[in-house]
This record gives sequence, structure tokens and C-alpha cells, in this order.
Amino acid sequence: MPVTNTAGAGAAPAVLLSAHAAGRSVLLEHEVYEILASGGIAVPRHRLVEGPEGVDDALCAALGSEEAVVKIASPDLLHKSDVGGVVACRNEPAAVHDAVARVLASARKSSPRARLAGALVVERVRFRAGTGREVLASFRHDPAFGPVVVLGVGGLDTEALLGALRPEKARAMLAARGLTESRALRALRGTLVHAALTGRLRTSRSAGLPEERLAELALSLARLAERWAGFEPPDGLGLAELEVNPVVAAEDGRLVALDGLARLHHPKPLLPARP
Repeated sequence: MPVTNTAGAGAAPAVLLSAHAAGRSVLLEHEVYEILASGGIAVPRHRLVEGPEGVDDALCAALGSEEAVVKIASPDLLHKSDVGGVVACRNEPAAVHDAVARVLASARKSSPRARLAGALVVERVRFRAGTGREVLASFRHDPAFGPVVVLGVGGLDTEALLGALRPEKARAMLAARGLTESRALRALRGTLVHAALTGRLRTSRSAGLPEERLAELALSLARLAERWAGFEPPDGLGLAELEVNPVVAAEDGRLVALDGLARLHHPKPLLPARP
């Protein structure tokens, strides 16, 4: 199930337009995947199903993994695990069928008023866990500076790690405009995620990636940020923020986004400089 960019060169992509037309300010995870993939960022194979009846042999075969992860799809349930909305299972029709039924039932029980779009069935990406190896990657619209990229420690314990680490070790914040590989690397060197992913920690020496791979992620985010988190996005519809938590180094060496959240907005034009 390849994910392709549906946007024309001068128009907002269909996922933004359809979400806005539906009265949603939040993109669903598979919609975030489409934005990421359009910028060259790897995402897991996935398919949205409305219910258990949407699971079949073809879906499981298309995932191409031994296990699947089933997640609730709802603009009202942003922390899926808190409502029992994430289940890992064998990538077999019967198991995936049951997992879809479970996450939908759990979501309905915990949040009866939540809007449910169905369940997202995703390939389970194998990666080596460890301190700093789960990355929070995001961009946002800053009302003063425009598009900004942030890379830092991620995972379920993100808030605790950000609070425990010195800011310069926890994350790097970068202006998206004019970002270069050398500038990205200067900002990333010295952070925990750079040390962990490039094999500079004892726990990651045998699984390090070239630091240029991390810079490529920053540059891909910067290109997306310039287009969608600036002051003049196509059609005036842009992204106030897009966050992936986490991005991981898969066993095959790719940096893969395993989750995604994004919010729509119509940015106010930048005020002209005073004389």
C-alpha cells in the first residue's frame, strides 16, 4: 500500500482539504503519513478499515510483517494508548480482525462521544530500543519566526526526559528556512538522539547510523515546514504543527515515523517590517 502525495504543485493536498471540509482541525494518523511520505520520510505500510469486516488476506499480505499494530483512528482521541486504542497482534486475518474489534470497543466504552473513523492497521516495524533511540521529530508555525523544526528525545517518556536533561542535550530547534546539512549537524551534535543514533553510546555502538541520515530527516522536515507551516501556504490552509513521536531506526537502517499528529490552521500574514 504505497503512500503517494496527492497534492498539486500549487494547491493544498487533498488530506488537508478533506479534513477542513469535514470540520476537523486535526489530521488522522494515516493522513499525517501522507504528508510525511510526500516529503520523503519513511512511514510504515498501513490501511484504514472502518471495522473488523475490512480485514482480509490481502490486507495482511500487503503489510509484509510478521506482526501488526492496530490503532484507533479518531480526531478526538489523540492519546490512543490511554483508551486501550493500541493493540499489537500476529499479522493474520483472524488476529487482526479481533484486534480491530477490541480497539473500537475500548474506544466506544471509554469515550462514547468520540468520533471514530475506524482503525488503522499498520505493519510492526522492528527497531532496536534504547535511551535516545526514539526521536520526537516535529515542525510548527511560529507566529514570529515562521516554520521551525524540532528534533529531540521521544517515546512514551518524552516529557520526563525533556525535564531531566539539559535543554541542549534534549533537543535541537532549527529555523526551517535556509537550513543546510552542516547547520543541522552543528545543532544536532551533542544531543542525546545524535549520540544514540550514531553509535556513540555503549548501548548503540553496534547499531550506529551515519549522522548524515539524521540530517536528512531534519532537512526533509524543513522542506515540509517551509511549504505548510509558513505564512503563505497554498490556498491559505496550512499546518500549525506536525509531530511524530517516535521516529525510530528500523533494523533495515531506515528512519521510520511510527506515529503522527498534525493540526490545521489558516496562518495570519506576517506583518510588514516597520520603517
